[in-house]
Amino acid sequence: MANDISGLPYILDTVTDSVSPTGAFHEVYAIRWTSGSLADAVSLQDAAGNVKWTAQGTIANAHDQTVFPDGKQLEFNGMKIPTLGSGKVYVYAKRTR
Repeated sequence: MANDISGLPYILDTVTDSVSPTGAFHEVYAIRWTSGSLADAVSLQDAAGNVKWTAQGTIANAHDQTVFPDGKQLEFNGMKIPTLGSGKVYVYAKRTR
């Protein structure tokens, strides 16, 4: 499967330098990583390469979820996923442009 950004949430399973259209602004209110493996890692960055979220698998079939409260959502101007050892990442966001 390839990254699915046709709707929200984004479903990411492939490392890439550009997940969302450059310049698109997103308020990410939750990120969920499923089916990660022991010692696998995942990271999300903005278009400038700033790390916005990262997780590390500590057990087999690891799962990680982060929910960002109102007023503290992550803001992205472009998004990329340079690291993804295994599994899928679900990005829940509000598309504002």
